[in-house]
Amino acid sequence: MAAIAVHISRVGQNQEQALSPLPGVIVFPPNYRISESAVFKSYHKAMDRQPAIDAEVFRKEDTARMEEMYLKLQTGISKGDPRHIDTAVRVLAHKAKLNGYAVEPEQVSSLSSFQIIIHSGR
Repeated sequence: MAAIAVHISRVGQNQEQALSPLPGVIVFPPNYRISESAVFKSYHKAMDRQPAIDAEVFRKEDTARMEEMYLKLQTGISKGDPRHIDTAVRVLAHKAKLNGYAVEPEQVSSLSSFQIIIHSGR
């Protein structure tokens, strides 16, 4: 968000070109600046107005990014590097949560709730 704020501020001060054409009605005041927090708030306000179909597009993009991250970890995983393995597990868990198929493990409150029944066949 910081880089975006800097770019918008420079566009407003005619120091850089906008990445996309601006409507002719937009006029920036002299020495225009926008803060990172203002960009953050504006971004989230705009995203809240987007329909759910856009959320699916973002979900697919994020899933592709996570798959790329996981693929880049493969070399370290195959060598048994614990850091790569731990990171890969976290990437996969985040992907499962993002796509709605993560299952929280059941928590056992005490050992007394755990039972094994063995039938001896007699």
